[in-house]
Amino acid sequence: MSFTVKDTAPEFAALTHIKNNFYFSEMLGNAEKKKQASCGIFSIEGGKETTLKVPSDGFNYIIEGELYLEDVANGRAPVRLEAGHVAHVAKGSTLRWSTPTKCKGFFVGLKAFGDHSFQSDVY
Repeated sequence: MSFTVKDTAPEFAALTHIKNNFYFSEMLGNAEKKKQASCGIFSIEGGKETTLKVPSDGFNYIIEGELYLEDVANGRAPVRLEAGHVAHVAKGSTLRWSTPTKCKGFFVGLKAFGDHSFQSDVY
């Protein structure tokens, strides 16, 4: 098959709770060593911050709401992203994710599909 299509609506309804108010679903990807990549969706609810050590270079596109990203290790002030914004996140960065309300987004990570080892680095 030359392409695969998935509907995100049912995926948003059944996201996996990772920690605090951070929810995630990996939808498509490739685990081949030379072409590792995965993509999926995430949701963050307001109220609690979530800090994550980024497991691979990746990209986050904000679909709905707003997201504040803060580079914890380098003391960078939080940056506000809103619907329509895209951000590159570098492998190894320690980022604090927060929202005053709710945020939905789409991600692409240059990591093997099915590798969820990063979950141990969410706090």
